[in-house]
Amino acid sequence: MMNSVITTILLPLVLASPLQPRQEDERPTLNTGCEPGDLTPENWRTNAIDATISGTLGFGQVPEYPRLFLQDDNPRLDFQCSDLNNPDKCTIPTNFIFVGESNDFSGTVCGAFHNPQLGFIGQAWVNLYTHLRNINNAVQPAVDSILNSNFIDELVTKSTAEPLPIPKEVLFKLAELSLVFVPAPIGPELAAFRTIVPRFKKLAGKLLKNARNEQAEQDENIDNQPQILKDLLGSVPAWVQENMKEQNDDIFLNTHSDNTIGDMLKDGAGLSTPTSQEDYEKAISRNLKIFALAQMWTKISMNLLLSDPDEFGQCISEPSTRVRDKCMQFKYRDGTTPVTLATGEHPRDAAGAIASTGLNFDTVANNAIDCQNAGKTFSDVDFDGFLTSDNDNDQAIPACLFGVPVVGSLE
Repeated sequence: MMNSVITTILLPLVLASPLQPRQEDERPTLNTGCEPGDLTPENWRTNAIDATISGTLGFGQVPEYPRLFLQDDNPRLDFQCSDLNNPDKCTIPTNFIFVGESNDFSGTVCGAFHNPQLGFIGQAWVNLYTHLRNINNAVQPAVDSILNSNFIDELVTKSTAEPLPIPKEVLFKLAELSLVFVPAPIGPELAAFRTIVPRFKKLAGKLLKNARNEQAEQDENIDNQPQILKDLLGSVPAWVQENMKEQNDDIFLNTHSDNTIGDMLKDGAGLSTPTSQEDYEKAISRNLKIFALAQMWTKISMNLLLSDPDEFGQCISEPSTRVRDKCMQFKYRDGTTPVTLATGEHPRDAAGAIASTGLNFDTVANNAIDCQNAGKTFSDVDFDGFLTSDNDNDQAIPACLFGVPVVGSLE
């Protein structure tokens, strides 16, 4: 009932907006071109598109607003972005002809509208849809690539020294898996991802909170750990896809009482080139592997042991690595006995387990050291801070993701 009231009040006002004139002598124009290479955040600002949005009464506040807004200017435009499985409808044709009117932007998305500024707005909506669709379509093959490989079995084998009973609810409960971390790409694409993802309010702070209950009767021993983890990872695609649909619906179908839709487009953030489905697949696979390793090592009480290079011949006789002029090795507790040079269990291949995720030994060790120096642990893993960081190298991971105890000092 409330939706119909809002629509009744606001829609006539939106459709009467003075920002979409029909008179030729009042027709808006652009200060830039509108070829694909012109559709950038910089040109969004040059053309004052934010002013167009803020000057439109009720922008984004009625159901199906993007479709109604664009069709008000061009009723022949069939613009439908509500279905993540039907991308053919979420496009702006470039072959429109307005009889009796000149069109300086013919052959571009801006040429589809009397007000060419709408070409920038429409393309931003298409890009947002494409981001969500590519993540939606990438998650299943990414998870399948892990499940169909030996990664999980080798992760358990390399991270332990011998058959070790580990309760499944302690070891592999993906209870803190951040939705925004799952598809985060690496390298230069991470900067664009960080620009747009915080605008997706329906995704912010979402965590995978439940494990599958049907594992309750499985034997809790090391032989079954790979299958337990596979079952848990198998629940990730449906969770991600449900949230992608929820976010897409929020943009293209839902009613809003505030400026959510306009804020999402501000500064042309939506014009960043969407990450491809293929690249999202690679990113999701990598990030799930990294998270599984971090989760497992934390739950089996892995420690990072620091010592001087000449102490007991470490870095030579033990599986250790030189980092920051220290000898560093990962060991986990044997029962309740604290980890020292003389106590604790060596994983079969800690360095190999790390390398299987695409990370370097130094990255994991420094993540643990920096976390402890900050007085924090794995429970303080900072996914939100990861999105606001300016670190976009291919080893970038959230602070405290490997927040295991560090034994020893760098001094």
